[in-house]
Amino acid sequence: FISCGFYTTDLTHSDFSGSKFCNCPFSRNWIYKSTWDDVEFIQCSIISLEAAKTDFYDIVMQNCEVKDSRFIRCGFTHVELEQVDAFTFTVFSNCIFDQCDFKNCQFNRVEFIGCTFINTSIDTLNTSVQYNDCVFYDT
Repeated sequence: FISCGFYTTDLTHSDFSGSKFCNCPFSRNWIYKSTWDDVEFIQCSIISLEAAKTDFYDIVMQNCEVKDSRFIRCGFTHVELEQVDAFTFTVFSNCIFDQCDFKNCQFNRVEFIGCTFINTSIDTLNTSVQYNDCVFYDT
């Protein structure tokens, strides 16, 4: 998908595994009980996304912006341990991560601004990640 826009789209029960999105804007989308494994997001803008019970295993995000979005019970786990820098030059702002898992994710120059983490597994000691004005509950 190159420069394809996804606006106000219900992506419930979708499976985009193995897809690559380049320069694609996502705005006001809903993803529920879906599978988005091995997906690449390159220079994408993701705004006001609501995702719940969705697998984003082994995804790659490079030069992306994710803002005003909510992720509930989503898995960002990296099964393929040879995958390096899964999240690179990506900014998350004003996002909520509730019961999410970032196990084995590699971050390179990633920034979380004004995000809330609730019962979410994420490596807060990684020096390649900046947390600005973030709140952590029971993590």
